[in-house]
Amino acid sequence: AGFSSGVASGDPLPGRLMLWTRFQVPDDQSAMAACDPKNTKYTYNYSPTSDAVTVHWFIGPNADGTKTITAGTFVTDGGRDWTVKVDADYSTGNVVAQSKLYYGFQATHMGISYTSPIGHFRAIDSKNTFAELTYATVSCSNWGFGMFNAYDTLSKIEELDFYVHAGDNIYEYKDLRYPDDHMKVRTQITDPPHEIASLDDYRRRYRLYRNDASMQALGAHAPLISIADDHEYTNNAWLTGAENHQGHGKHSNPKNDGAGYDTTPYPEGDYYERMHFAMKAFFEYMPIRELDTSAMDAIKATVKSGPKVPQNYPGSPASEVTDDLRGWLAGQTRSFDFGGLVTVMTTEG
Repeated sequence: AGFSSGVASGDPLPGRLMLWTRFQVPDDQSAMAACDPKNTKYTYNYSPTSDAVTVHWFIGPNADGTKTITAGTFVTDGGRDWTVKVDADYSTGNVVAQSKLYYGFQATHMGISYTSPIGHFRAIDSKNTFAELTYATVSCSNWGFGMFNAYDTLSKIEELDFYVHAGDNIYEYKDLRYPDDHMKVRTQITDPPHEIASLDDYRRRYRLYRNDASMQALGAHAPLISIADDHEYTNNAWLTGAENHQGHGKHSNPKNDGAGYDTTPYPEGDYYERMHFAMKAFFEYMPIRELDTSAMDAIKATVKSGPKVPQNYPGSPASEVTDDLRGWLAGQTRSFDFGGLVTVMTTEG
């Protein structure tokens, strides 16, 4: 039990920052109760909220939590896999530009008090002042191919203001698929050992990555700006299917004749349901602001009623993408300006 997945921060703005952690309850099996371990059943019924835990957080100039600038609580439960995400406002602290601030978490569960590791970041003042800027970019983090030494190196750069992960924060493959047994560096078995497709699968894979010591060191050292590429879902994903999705549903089942949705059961289930699980876990485990994902239903309706997509088509024809959908996709952006020195914009979808 406790904060074994470490802490992280992200999406830095003047006087604001996302804070992240996860509180591991003593019996994590309750998080898996709603998911069939054989991945043949997909359900939106998450764990009961009776397992709720109140987590306290702070931001301040001292690592021990004294003289806090801002503090609060966040109630988490099995419905979000006990992850904690706070959009913290420290703008009232009259902070000095690029001064070091600390943050941390505390929770009491079954009479036992737990304290998280302490994270820190370089503050952005209300005037968005930067004399100089230090940042890094990373991408394509495949756990099996090797230790995250790049993360460890970046965590030792004292003046690091933020880092950008350009996507593929995790990989979805089963153990010894990519990498295979000749290329895999780590000796541990990938968790889960099968290809991830259910909500529990995606959560377990994120926990595997979050429990890496180098990833935790960097997460506690500087804020993250990130987007999803394809492996957060599955390889070579597009609007209506993916190269690495063997499931039922129009465009994703090779037995489909284009007349409708084939309900033949396949191990990886419905593509849109899998995308929903992947997106939910991504936003649970990434220290970034969440975007409006409600349009997924509209996307599904658009695709289901639209014209047939040729089998193995590497994208979605323009006729299937309505103006409303284009507008929604265009609105899925986050923008970060660092004193006019650098502007980072992410586009989702």
